[in-house]
Amino acid sequence: MHRYQPIDHTADLGLRAWGRTLAELFTNAAAGMCSLYFDPAGVRPGAERAVTAAGYDREELLVDWLRQLLYGIEVDRFLPCRFAITLLEDTRLEAVVQGEPHDPARHRWRTGIKAVTYHDLHIEQEGGQWTVVVIFDT
Repeated sequence: MHRYQPIDHTADLGLRAWGRTLAELFTNAAAGMCSLYFDPAGVRPGAERAVTAAGYDREELLVDWLRQLLYGIEVDRFLPCRFAITLLEDTRLEAVVQGEPHDPARHRWRTGIKAVTYHDLHIEQEGGQWTVVVIFDT
């Protein structure tokens, strides 16, 4: 099964993610977003951070989750590479994220992401598999 796949979108970046569970879907969406932003191959899981997210429904929860990760990348220059969701409810998520600080000698930026959008965002479950399409403002 695919974890995630970039998709074409006019003037922005898009991503389709899949998961057998909702937690796996959220993890794969996070990994996909990170792979659009930087090359994850050189990132080591040397440090851990706790991440929490909240929303009034699953879609808002996913957007907040990705925004929290994006904030860590942009502001703290922390590059996540492993995601362990420890609590996932309809309106709350808690996770432990592993990664390391950005090292210009080892890490390559790809495309900057300004924001996670709600454009055409909907989480679906079909035949035992969860899917989502997320559009990022670049």
